[in-house]
Amino acid sequence: MSKRNGGGAIRIAVAATSAVRRAGLESIIRGHPEFQLAGSFGAVAGLVSFAHGTELDVIVIDSDSVRDLLLEPASDAAIVLLTEVSDARSISRLLRSGVRAILSRDSDPDDVLSAIYAAYDGLVSCPGDLVSSVPLPSICKTSTGFN
Repeated sequence: MSKRNGGGAIRIAVAATSAVRRAGLESIIRGHPEFQLAGSFGAVAGLVSFAHGTELDVIVIDSDSVRDLLLEPASDAAIVLLTEVSDARSISRLLRSGVRAILSRDSDPDDVLSAIYAAYDGLVSCPGDLVSSVPLPSICKTSTGFN
């Protein structure tokens, strides 16, 4: 099924400081046979260290710390971010840094699944209310390379 890894499962790592949120993400991933939970971490820093030495397809992060995500790319994996960050400047910076999907922390599990699939396929996915707050050229540059 996986385009990147020769037909194997989609390899996913998660990071969330909340054990409850982390368990919820793990449950979503384990509930789908096409996914492989490659790692689970209580901090983004642990995930970054792990990702440098592991081939991942998607990274799912529950965090409000934009700074953690902008410091250094963890890997070539697509990033799905669950956050309450909603200001246009931060959203634009996140999209330009390689985040492929941004969701509210209160998103339905089906929305998280859709975001994982979209990010894996190389698409940018954001809720309409977030997109309307970000200048269109920022999104277009991120997703297509054009201004």
